[in-house]
Amino acid sequence: MHCEACGAQNGYRSRACKGCGEPLSPVPLIRLLFAADPNSIGEILSPRPPDLASFRSRLLAATLDITLMFVALFSIGAVGHDPAFGSDGPFLRLVVRLIAVAAVLAHPVLLEGPSGQTFGKRLVGIRVVNEETRGPIGYRAAAHRAGARAVFWMVSFLALTDPLYQTLHDRSAGTLVVKVDAPVPPTGQSEQIEYEPTDDA
Repeated sequence: MHCEACGAQNGYRSRACKGCGEPLSPVPLIRLLFAADPNSIGEILSPRPPDLASFRSRLLAATLDITLMFVALFSIGAVGHDPAFGSDGPFLRLVVRLIAVAAVLAHPVLLEGPSGQTFGKRLVGIRVVNEETRGPIGYRAAAHRAGARAVFWMVSFLALTDPLYQTLHDRSAGTLVVKVDAPVPPTGQSEQIEYEPTDDA
């Protein structure tokens, strides 16, 4: 196991680095197991860019989104027993409910395409961007990402091993999840107004 602080090689059962004494984390070992080039120790131990959204914040945003979707589906009767979804319910009401269900399920694509933020991501303060341009991903990439997420959601934990915290659906769609940088105004400084000298007649 390699130390994240100094890069020294330690035993797999070691709890502290024999070189610098820092506590050892299993994350470098996991990253080494899933690395494209296991010999590139420098790349494996390199710190992640500071603007990347943490795995914890992504998990929280996903939990909020799933909760909001469940509440929305429950409120329109798609979850639980509702006569509108039975064979005896009015046909027009059934069509309206089905359209509402489709809108709820499609809302991640509709929101992430132009802004990169679902409701959960907006509350947490993260967004999805294009890996190359760091700009909006567009509806096509958002749909691609949503489809890949439906297939690979059970291995999302592999993002912990990736230098850019990319899940498999991020890699497939060419996207990153980053923090939203909110500008913070300086505090304790009063605005100074400069007066230009004028010639008094």
